[in-house]
Amino acid sequence: MSVDKPPELGIGVVYSRRLADALDLEQVDVVEVEPQTLWYRTGAPQDAIRDDLEALSRVRSGSRHCLVHSVGLPIGNSRPHDSAALRQLRQCIVALDAPYASEHLSFDRFEEHHGLQWSGFLLPPKQDRHAVGIAATRIDEMRSAVGVPVAFENGVNYLRPIANELADGEFLRRVAEAADCGILLDLHNLLTNERNGRDTVAHVLEEIPFDRVWEIHLAGGMEYRGYWLDSHTDHIEDRLFNLARAVVNECPNLSAIVFEIMGASIGQHSGAALQEDLRRLRALWQERRRPTIVTKPRSSAIPLSISSYDPTTVRLREQTLGAAAVGRVQHDGEPGIAEDPGAALYADLVASMREGVLHDTLPFLMRLLFATLGRESLMALIGEFRADVLPQAYGSDEAKRFIAYVRARELAAPYIAEILNLEEAVIAVARAPGEVAVDFNCDPELLLGTLLTRARPADLPLKQFRVIVRCRETNEVSLSLLDRPTLAA
Repeated sequence: MSVDKPPELGIGVVYSRRLADALDLEQVDVVEVEPQTLWYRTGAPQDAIRDDLEALSRVRSGSRHCLVHSVGLPIGNSRPHDSAALRQLRQCIVALDAPYASEHLSFDRFEEHHGLQWSGFLLPPKQDRHAVGIAATRIDEMRSAVGVPVAFENGVNYLRPIANELADGEFLRRVAEAADCGILLDLHNLLTNERNGRDTVAHVLEEIPFDRVWEIHLAGGMEYRGYWLDSHTDHIEDRLFNLARAVVNECPNLSAIVFEIMGASIGQHSGAALQEDLRRLRALWQERRRPTIVTKPRSSAIPLSISSYDPTTVRLREQTLGAAAVGRVQHDGEPGIAEDPGAALYADLVASMREGVLHDTLPFLMRLLFATLGRESLMALIGEFRADVLPQAYGSDEAKRFIAYVRARELAAPYIAEILNLEEAVIAVARAPGEVAVDFNCDPELLLGTLLTRARPADLPLKQFRVIVRCRETNEVSLSLLDRPTLAA
């Protein structure tokens, strides 16, 4: 084995602004960044992607180590990585001085009539020898482009096991061997897969080459529609903690143990639970043994050469499951995939994600539509939008398409023209720092204040106002009335 040995860093968390507000990050040794969550589209043909420099500066401050965990260049994709995104990933790695990078053993693109389409979710690839070669090739591309070692994370798979595919643990091992890389072992993902009827955690761990495990992820989940979801919405449960205690003792090259929780799941009273999560992480790190390195023998069943794979079966899986996830029917797809209940679950999760993006990105428009149309009609409108418009990888692109969709519907909602113009201006200045003027035929302070209470706007006196929407280089957006107080966006 020639894979690099990473430095010992300690315990950490995956960064979000809400977590940073709720937790003193000086309590952890490592802050892990998902770089794509800090990227935004500029709309320019050159320099199309930029980092949120203010967020990167906050993460880099202090004496903490930083890790980079990519969530937008999964190594299961059958097509080569986007070169611009790889360059941006490298810039983030350099800025944070990360010793290695990690990415998911999943796919998020599939071929559609007009080219490659984003699937809206990290989806499980086909588990065969060709997928092994593809994953190893993508890892090699990333490693060469970013200039640091690369590890892959084992993903969640809500599909039923398929008889002619490699078992979950064997698939992970073969990818690690073929790519000669590290593993980010997500133990909650293993537990999720077991609870949903896939391979047992014990069976998967029998295949894992523990000397390749550089990092361990822990998280919490939830039940939904008869499945256990890797939702990152809860804290570390006892069974997961006990599993981690056993696993860390087998990993001689362990660099970090990292806890993941969604920012939206951190409430006003989360402090005590977060402190308990950190206490558990610290106990795992301090009490772990450092085992003698024992490399498991490689299997000769699949050649380690990654140059002779055939992407046909892998792309058929991408097209079939990717289309199902975005609510499309793939004719002549892979038998049994679209009919798997897990495919319907993925479609549900993508739909929920898209609705959440609209609420997060277009707060005033969504409040206006809710107050005017009611919940049932708003949900129907969103459903029609999803059926007509494919998902976009960037929230700003998804929001712009929804704005255009609503404009075309010419809905009879009060002040909708002003609100559409305002939301469009906020997106524009976030992409390219500057300012945009938006005219209102009523007092925008009264209108926006009413929408923030989720009430239906009353008829307001007609009067001309102009709002200036500004964005600084820090990507902070503010709204200002001419000759009136500043409004926070």
